[in-house]
Amino acid sequence: MFIEIEGLCFRYPKAPKAVIDDFSLTIDQGEVICILGESGGGKSTVLRLVAGLEVPSKGRIRINDITMVDESVFVQPEKRGVGMVFQDYSLFPHMTVAENIRFGLNKMTNKEKDYRITQMLDLVSLGDYKKRYPYELSGGQQQRVAIARTLAPKPSLLLLDEPFSNLDAHLRSKIREEIKIILRQTNITVIFVTHDEEDAKSMADRVVILKEGKIVEVTDHKLV
Repeated sequence: MFIEIEGLCFRYPKAPKAVIDDFSLTIDQGEVICILGESGGGKSTVLRLVAGLEVPSKGRIRINDITMVDESVFVQPEKRGVGMVFQDYSLFPHMTVAENIRFGLNKMTNKEKDYRITQMLDLVSLGDYKKRYPYELSGGQQQRVAIARTLAPKPSLLLLDEPFSNLDAHLRSKIREEIKIILRQTNITVIFVTHDEEDAKSMADRVVILKEGKIVEVTDHKLV
């Protein structure tokens, strides 16, 4: 298995109950997994634990046969090979599209960076927008830039936090299909969280239904 999550628990200090309780899941290379649940049910906390932005109370996470966290190991977020797109996209407003994508490419020559930026802009169909600023883009375009910036350093795992929640209802279906195509082209492993069943139906290979921090069901393939 590419990703193994075993017995993951998370509780805030002095909190009466756990936010995440005995979360276990295995994920294959290239799979797109959706964690579906109501607001406040712990979905985004799972992403933060996988990314290394929170430390679990107990449990283990392994990615590509490397332990990222257990009772004696904690790999720092920047060393996990995990990319995360936050709900608000977190683009730098003072940087152009190309500069936003360039930001995470620290270990490349300038020529390699330019080539990678062009690759990413072509992938998300924004080749003509590289000199634009985020405020000049639509919500869907901003999202594609955020995904391009996150994919540019070639992470092994992509995490998406409520990727469609900021989009107007009439745009959601169109943008979902665009993002789905981008992700399939890269064959990257993806975990995304949502409260919307339509997001899960249209995007995911499997759906993990989470309620009050516990897995209540894992569907095989798509919801019906």
